Parts: sequence; C-alpha cells; structure tokens
Amino acid sequence: MNKTLAKLLTFWIFDKNQRKTRRKELIEGTRNTENLKLIMTLLVKDEEEIIEKHILFHKAMGVDGFIVTNNNSTDGTMTILKKLFDQGIILEIIDEPDETYQQDKWVDKMIRIAKNKYQADWVINSDADEFYYSKDLNLKKSISKYPKLNAIKVESTFSFPTEEDMFFNNPYFNSNPIKDFEFSLLGRNDDIIRYFSLESIRTCPKVLHATKGYVMNVKGNHDVIMKEKILGNCSDIVLYHYHIANYRRYEDKARRWARSAKDLTKGENYLTNIVKLLNENKLRDFYNLYYNEDMKNLLLDKGVIQKDYSVYNFMKYKGII
Repeated sequence: MNKTLAKLLTFWIFDKNQRKTRRKELIEGTRNTENLKLIMTLLVKDEEEIIEKHILFHKAMGVDGFIVTNNNSTDGTMTILKKLFDQGIILEIIDEPDETYQQDKWVDKMIRIAKNKYQADWVINSDADEFYYSKDLNLKKSISKYPKLNAIKVESTFSFPTEEDMFFNNPYFNSNPIKDFEFSLLGRNDDIIRYFSLESIRTCPKVLHATKGYVMNVKGNHDVIMKEKILGNCSDIVLYHYHIANYRRYEDKARRWARSAKDLTKGENYLTNIVKLLNENKLRDFYNLYYNEDMKNLLLDKGVIQKDYSVYNFMKYKGII
C-alpha cells in the first residue's frame, strides 16, 4: 500500500504512536502481532495423557487463551482442565454430555464465544492430537505475515505410530510421497507400500480463520464458510497430526467411533471400515500389517517418512516435557 492511502486510512487515529505503527503495518503489508488476539478451541474426550501438554505447547506458541468442550470424559481430563482454568490459561470449559458426536455444532458454539465474549481476532479449532507448529515459534507472528487472508489452510503432516506412551516423543512423520510410477522402484509393488504412499499424499487440511466475517465451520475443521472468504496457504505453520499415535489410542479412537456409528456419514468410509474391523476383532491384525518395525525401516529408507524433532525440541526448550 502506498503512503498516501495509508495516511488517509489512519487519519482518525489520534494517538501519534498508534497512528505511526498502523501506517507502517499497512505500507509493509504486515500486522502487529501484539494487537492480534488468538484463541484456540478444543473438543476433547478422555485425553488425560496429552491435553495438558497440548495446551501448554500452544500457549508457548502464542495462543492467548483456550475454550474447551469436554464430551463425556471418564478419565482425569476434567481435573486437568479445571487446574488450567484456575491458572487462567483456559478461559472457559463447556461440558457436553450428549453421546452423539456433534462436532460442527459444538465447535461453532466455541468460535462464537471466542469472538463475542473474548474478542478473538483469529481462532484455531484443534483436536488433542493436532500440534500447530510455527516456524517463527509464534503462531500470531506467522498469521500476521498474511494480512490479506481471513482463512489459512494447513495440511496435516501425519505421524508414523510408535508404541511409546508419550507419543509426542515420536519423531517419525510422512514427508516425501511416492508417485505411482515409482512403485516398481521400491522392490515391492503391493498394497501395503501403496497404502503408505497414498496416506503420505492424501489431503487432510485444517483451516484456521479470522472471526470477522465468520459464518460457519465445516465438520472436522477442514474448511470454513466466511463472508468474502480469502483463503490461502501458510508455509510458516506445520500441523503435526498424531492421528494414529499407538495401538492403544487407535483402539480407543475406534471404540469412540463405534459409539457414534449412526452419526457417521456415508462419505466417511475410513471410519466405518475401522469400526467394522473392530467389531470383527480384526483391528489389531490390520494395525500390525501396516505399522511395524520392518515397515518403518522400509519407509525411512525410501524417504516416505523422515525424522522431525520440531515438536519434541520445542517442548523440551519450553520445559513442557
């Protein structure tokens, strides 16, 4: 933006320093990170082993506050949430006892609270297994680099599971996808290696967005409906998605899906297939087929997965683990 237009747009700001700062932002196409309020919404169920570290990680990454919906947790999740609430880190805890999985409705409620009650400028709608990592080590700073956007799409970087209980210590993530013509070069042109290749390139975008102009979120936080939506990608934010952490959590997740089976849409073939395997007592065999040490070593050798210690190192640096 040129200087003349910046002056016209800021003439009404009476404080000289504020006016000067805002003009500089408009001219340079940046936004003052300190003036941006970022709130994260979370929908959780039985996440006692990870929820505190998840919240502390994102607080250290620049999130100003958290609004959390708890859906029938039976472990120590609520105790942890109340502790963080008492510390002023969590702004609000919503208890949803409904057995049906109404994610879109519950997330929408949290977004509107973030906007109307806490004056959030931007929100990140997250699950407990999603870690939003800013290469700037501050999510607000990364968002502020894109002042013309009101929605930012971030693709999931999936983890390869480990049997460690503290799965965020796991450094293995999908990286370089294998194209169809390369299968024959791997030495095993079969369904297993094809599964991992497709998983490494399958899209699972998540969208963080401004509150101004917000209309409705899309189930799974994969998109958002905005007035005059301006969506773009942000290479400064990496979403480390521990979608399959270890077998224990995988089976727990499958059981939650099974309880909500009637609410799964026909398009959610992956979820319905996993529930089917669980009901037929074949889930462990399926897991062992794809997630084993030999497969991990093969995928490392072929460059499908690689080691990435970003989340672990940041948590160590901040004293979270």
